[in-house]
Amino acid sequence: FQQNIKLIEVTLKVFFQDPYCDCPINGWRKRAPDLKEAVSKLQADENVKAAVYFLEDRFTNAPQALLHGDLHTGSIFVSGTRKQQDPIEKITQQEKQQQGGAGKRRRLPKREVVAFDCEFAFYGPMGFDIGQLIGNICMGAFAQVLHMKHVKERSQKQSCSMHLAKQITEVWSAYVKSFESLFRQHDAHGSDGHNDDHEGASEEEGKNAKSSQKKCVRTLFPGNDPVLIAKLLNGVWADAHGFACLAIIRRIIGIADAPEMRVDTAARTKVARVALNFAYKQLLELPSSPRDGHVEGMTRFCKALSKAITLCFLTQ
Repeated sequence: FQQNIKLIEVTLKVFFQDPYCDCPINGWRKRAPDLKEAVSKLQADENVKAAVYFLEDRFTNAPQALLHGDLHTGSIFVSGTRKQQDPIEKITQQEKQQQGGAGKRRRLPKREVVAFDCEFAFYGPMGFDIGQLIGNICMGAFAQVLHMKHVKERSQKQSCSMHLAKQITEVWSAYVKSFESLFRQHDAHGSDGHNDDHEGASEEEGKNAKSSQKKCVRTLFPGNDPVLIAKLLNGVWADAHGFACLAIIRRIIGIADAPEMRVDTAARTKVARVALNFAYKQLLELPSSPRDGHVEGMTRFCKALSKAITLCFLTQ
């Protein structure tokens, strides 16, 4: 996946470069031409350029994990929840023929989450995927006001926006829980138990060597150290925070559109200006992000998002 050079270059261009210069393929001119002053201000800010440069460096030089590369709400399938007594699904006639029997059945899972459109997959910083997803959820939250057909719907749409903002906290909490579980699980199991270096040794020698190896791995991988885990998660959040901002900015300025905002140009411009200003301010806060705990950082981010959402509804 690290050889996925062409699509990595595409991401570099549309995510880290084009939105921050007067690029002819940027779509804001057609979608919201009255944003010219706000766009020019952001593109001229040297602090923004420094923040984007830092995030681009993380993107290209921190191969921490295999990533989807283009993760957003449109590239995720989630099956519906099921009751404890799962329904039984009869397999298709074709499957029956392939299996050489009739009447066989399979039990459906309670819930499945599937990410698709993985052509941008590569090895990069762990915060990139979840940062993109958070940024995309923010866009959905901002856009709810644009689908308010009557003033009587204000309360309903604003509640929907706040619900989406809350989902960011839920997503991050689930991420942290999985991260901590997998980290400690790795420490508990030590190595994967496979080592070809001991082939040819006696059974007793092999056992002793593997035992020594596992002890060594556990010593070198302090998965139960809460301070270390918190430090790593703080770093992931710092990256995710920045990439979320860039995801919002590129959907407003760059070539990639925000389908949620495809409505009246004047109304769209008002909301896009609030969203862009939110991402702009958050981007400038990045230097302090690594020093903060991920819980505090997430809380502050969501509070600022809620204020920006409220402002969106006041401007309509």
